[in-house]
Amino acid sequence: MFTTDENITSSLHPLLMFLRINGFVLFCLHKIKTNEKIAYFEKTNLIIYICHILYTGYAAKNAIKKFCMAPDTLRKVYALVFSINAYALIGVNFIYDKYRNKKILQILRKIYIMDQKLRNSGVILDYKKLKNYSALIMFVEGACYMYFNFDTAIIFWVVLHRDPKVVVLDFLYYTVLHATQVAMTGKCVTFFAIIENIYKHLNEKLERVETSAKLMRDMQCLYHDTYGLVMELNEVIAFQLVVPFCVTFIMVVFHIYYQMVNSALQSSVTVLLWLSTVLVKIVLVIVQIQKAISAANKIKQTVVKLSLTKNRQIRRELLHEEVKISGAKFFDVEISLVAQFFGKAIQYLLILYQSYKNFT
Repeated sequence: MFTTDENITSSLHPLLMFLRINGFVLFCLHKIKTNEKIAYFEKTNLIIYICHILYTGYAAKNAIKKFCMAPDTLRKVYALVFSINAYALIGVNFIYDKYRNKKILQILRKIYIMDQKLRNSGVILDYKKLKNYSALIMFVEGACYMYFNFDTAIIFWVVLHRDPKVVVLDFLYYTVLHATQVAMTGKCVTFFAIIENIYKHLNEKLERVETSAKLMRDMQCLYHDTYGLVMELNEVIAFQLVVPFCVTFIMVVFHIYYQMVNSALQSSVTVLLWLSTVLVKIVLVIVQIQKAISAANKIKQTVVKLSLTKNRQIRRELLHEEVKISGAKFFDVEISLVAQFFGKAIQYLLILYQSYKNFT
């Protein structure tokens, strides 16, 4: 299904393989190098549609069942919040991304074209490093979720004596739901690691090669093309940033609150592992985006400094091209967002816990 060459497609291979296996994209890696259109109604894609429709139906049934069977108000609220977050993940990965598959393929083709331009200019990216980094992040996150899924299935089967059929279906339900989160992390980390690597190598070339008017023009063009790529990339994956951040924030707050109220947090290694995974994932994405922004700012400063006495037009143009990543314009993704995330989470936890104490 996938082949790799010594170019940017090898770096994208782990991400595209994961997305294709789970049906989150409707095309294979080879289409990045061609102008072929997406065959929306080919046999494989039709099977994907059917599987996703059945899964969405089961998710609705599961949500209604958990809400109706919840013995108290707290658990009903928890079931409702979980269902809303689950459908947010399903909506983005199963519906929105399918509608935007053409856009995703276009941005991948632009990354491939950008890589060709860089190679023609003597800039070779760290393909193997990018590939291994992407694969490692997705593997570790997926492994943590699988541990959580297996542990939950064992508890349902052995301790609560649930029907084995229901246990298996719930296991598949949670596995696919967590796969949507791994997919979102994989996209953000892989794409912005590539952007960081591009800016890093451009800056290294500037510092290594003797400055000339041609070099400055070439660097300006490459910086401008990469800047345009980043802006398009931000537009394509905007909801891949908003939904995980919001879902993680809400689920972490409610999960910790639920465990605090039930006095079970300290005795549950599985819950701690799950919380650690989702929190580290968010921090990792923010840090990777910040590294890409810092790399962009560094090369811009280098180009501006070297062109002060050579080409003031380049300086003016670059100063206007500031790299900023936002979550669908709701918030800017920068390192300070980590402190805001944890600060707000603690604040809402304290409010919820104080309210609980007042009512009991």
